[in-house]
Amino acid sequence: MSNMHRLIWFDKQMRALVYPNRGNLAEKFEISVRQAQRDIDYLKNSLEAPIKYSAKRRGYYYEDESYILPSVYINDLQKRMLKFLAYRYGNYTQTPKVAQLSELFKKLAEEDEIEDEIPIFDLGKPVVQHYYVIYNAICSKNKLKLTYRDPYKGNVALKLDPYKLFYKYNADHLAGYDNELREFTVLRLDRIAALEVLSESFVVSSEFETKKYSGFVKKEPYVAKVRFTCEQNIKVDRGIRAKHLEGFTYEIEFFDVEELINLLICNSRFDKVLFPKWLSQKIIERCEGIIGRLR
Repeated sequence: MSNMHRLIWFDKQMRALVYPNRGNLAEKFEISVRQAQRDIDYLKNSLEAPIKYSAKRRGYYYEDESYILPSVYINDLQKRMLKFLAYRYGNYTQTPKVAQLSELFKKLAEEDEIEDEIPIFDLGKPVVQHYYVIYNAICSKNKLKLTYRDPYKGNVALKLDPYKLFYKYNADHLAGYDNELREFTVLRLDRIAALEVLSESFVVSSEFETKKYSGFVKKEPYVAKVRFTCEQNIKVDRGIRAKHLEGFTYEIEFFDVEELINLLICNSRFDKVLFPKWLSQKIIERCEGIIGRLR
C-alpha cells in the first residue's frame, strides 16, 4: 500500500497543531514504528517538507506552514513497474547511462514493506506480476508453490526455495532449489502458470553459487555439431541457435551448457554429439547421474 495516505493524515495533524509523532502514525495505520519513522523521513528528506520535532510537545510541526504536499505521486502499480524496470536495467550491460537509469527507477520505486497477503496469479498474467511476488518471497525467505509450463513435460507442480532473479538471453529467470528433486534449478518467469507464496520459510544453501546466475553477459557462443535421427526444427530459444549442415547434422550455437544438455537429453531424436568431446562427456555424466538416482 502507498504511504501517501499516511503522509496526508500526518500533514493534517501538523497543520492542526496536534504535534503528531511516529507512535501516533504507527497506531493510526497499524504499521511498525520503524515504518512510521521511514514515512516521516521520506516526508522530510525526499519531499523536502520543512518539519521539525518539538521535544516539549513530543511531536512534529511545520516551520513554514506555506508548504504544500505534492499533488502528484506514484501509485502502487506504477511502483511495481518501476521496480521491475530497475531490475531489468540492473541486469543489462552496464554503461554509465544504463546504471543511472537503473538507480533512478530503483529510487522512484522505493516503497513500504509488504504486509498484505500475496495472491495466487492465474495463467496468462504478465511477467511483471510474477517478478513482484517472487521478489518479495526472496526477501522474506518464503517457499513457493507453483505450476510450471515445461516445454517437454507439460504443466509441472513444483515446490521451490527462490534464491535469485536475473535477466538473460532475452528472458527473465528464477534460480532456486527444487524441494522434490533436491537440486538447484532455473525457471523462466514467462512459463510460470500459477504462483503462491507459502508460509514455510527456507535458508539459502551454502552450496548455491550466485555468480553462476548472473544477468546479461556479452560473450561469444559455444559451437557444437550434433547429429539427430531425423530432421529437426530447433527453435531459437534461451540463447540457442541451430543451423542445418547436411543430413541430420546441425551446428548449434549456445551460451548456457546446461540449457543445451537439457534440450538434447529431452529430445528422443538426439543421436550423438560430434563436437566437442567435452560436451559429449558432460551429457554422459548427466545421464549416469539420472540413472543412479533411479536405482
